[in-house]
Amino acid sequence: MQALWEWLRDEHNRAIVGMLGGGTAVLVAGAWAVLIYLRRKPDDGSNPTTNTAAQAATVVQAGAHSQITVATAPHERSTPNPDLLAIADRAIRTAEEKGALEQRIQSLEADNERLRAALSAALERIDVRAEAGDPEARAAIDEARKTGNLTQLDAALDAEFDRREGEIREQAADWFELCRESAAVAYLRGDIDKAQSRLETILRFFPDDLEAINSLGQVHRLRGNLPEAEATYQRVLDLSKADQSWQAVACGNLGIIMQTRGGAITRSCV
Repeated sequence: MQALWEWLRDEHNRAIVGMLGGGTAVLVAGAWAVLIYLRRKPDDGSNPTTNTAAQAATVVQAGAHSQITVATAPHERSTPNPDLLAIADRAIRTAEEKGALEQRIQSLEADNERLRAALSAALERIDVRAEAGDPEARAAIDEARKTGNLTQLDAALDAEFDRREGEIREQAADWFELCRESAAVAYLRGDIDKAQSRLETILRFFPDDLEAINSLGQVHRLRGNLPEAEATYQRVLDLSKADQSWQAVACGNLGIIMQTRGGAITRSCV
């Protein structure tokens, strides 16, 4: 027993045990826990259960890659719908039986819990659509409940994805117009910082937006930053090869820059 104790005290040896496989690691972890418990002085005021578990975890965790499941603290979540959780559990069991999750099911319990929570959230999302009268959503929930098959749930999520994407695109288009309007009002009020911020927001998403680029050039010119204004107007000129109206605007603004500081106008405008 003393020899085993001395051998297990070496961290390198405990790592070797972990690589031997899940079953071996668990057995040695138990032996390690017993040895620590027996050698602990009863009057040291410590909690043998807590400390033994903590030290044994070193051996058990070493076998994590050998399919050992390590218990972790549950993630705090709002109480989900029990019926939908039951459907999620059944779907996972069905996937296990088919071998679809063969590798993932061997991962740590915390990962499995996250997978279960995501599946439960997906079911809740589609269940809302089902309660609102969506027949495809209702069929998806019923199929998952009866068979654990997620095919129709996957299709329902795709439909929801497309619907939400369309909504977001509409909202985004309106938001960019709002940025443009806000920039114009700020510019007219002399709030150049806000005007520039709104225009740069548009250009982060649409770097070739000619109207935003040209307006940003006006901001630079108003600040007295003529080199930056010239570069901005030149960009409008470069991007608008097929648009004569924007070519005229860019050349006009470049002409103002040249007139202000002197110099020849760009050859593209001659």
